[in-house]
Amino acid sequence: MRKIWSLAAITMIAGGIQAGLALPAQADTGVSVTSANLRVTAADGKANKITISFSPQGDVVVTDTGDVVRPSSGCVQDTPNSVICSGVQVIQADLKDLDDTFTNTTDIGARVKGGAGKDTMTAGSGGDTFTGGAGDDTFTGGAGGDNMVADRAPDGVDVFSGGAGVDTAVYNDRIVRQIVSLDGVANDGSAGEGDNMRADVENVFGGALGDTLTGNGLANEIRGGQGDDTLTGRGGADTLSGGGGTDTCNADAADTEFGCEI
Repeated sequence: MRKIWSLAAITMIAGGIQAGLALPAQADTGVSVTSANLRVTAADGKANKITISFSPQGDVVVTDTGDVVRPSSGCVQDTPNSVICSGVQVIQADLKDLDDTFTNTTDIGARVKGGAGKDTMTAGSGGDTFTGGAGDDTFTGGAGGDNMVADRAPDGVDVFSGGAGVDTAVYNDRIVRQIVSLDGVANDGSAGEGDNMRADVENVFGGALGDTLTGNGLANEIRGGQGDDTLTGRGGADTLSGGGGTDTCNADAADTEFGCEI
């Protein structure tokens, strides 16, 4: 979207440059900290390769080997491709278009939006939430409880490896039937979508229609949402929640059921 700058805004930017402040350029990756929230915003048309790490002093380092990084509030320039930020408690990143990579090596939780393109995202140990956007995306969880959130419409062939921690595949924005099994077979999501929820993912949440959701040998939490759902826990001490509709829960003695009519 084209931005139209007022004379006052242009004057403020010019004043900031004259004062020696490092302001984010639209064509580069912008990084800032506001109220302990680290925001990383990539530019359109760049294949970003972003890594979040700690400095020896415990500050957060944002590196993008795919683009120049420009710091704003709470951050200072380190190298042309990296900035150092202080006081970070939450991470938010928007990777925009093209094929991007995002790697979090810290224990600070991140919420990452991939955008269009074939993105690869790797979680840290604090529990991250990934939304891939259009394209065939790959998500790898870390030591925390990580979430893969599917877009409202089918958005490509996505692969989610949970890793350690209790991880969740979230399809609750979907308005068509979902078939998801946590078994590492690429047949998950909407009809023909071909997502692959690996066998180290513990939980799955369905959408608005009648979904078929199947767990694995771990302790699964399976939520049907609205619609007439079929939920199967398989091994482990599972929690099956039917939600709205007339739901069928295939449970064993170790499982707990809520809202299951059949």
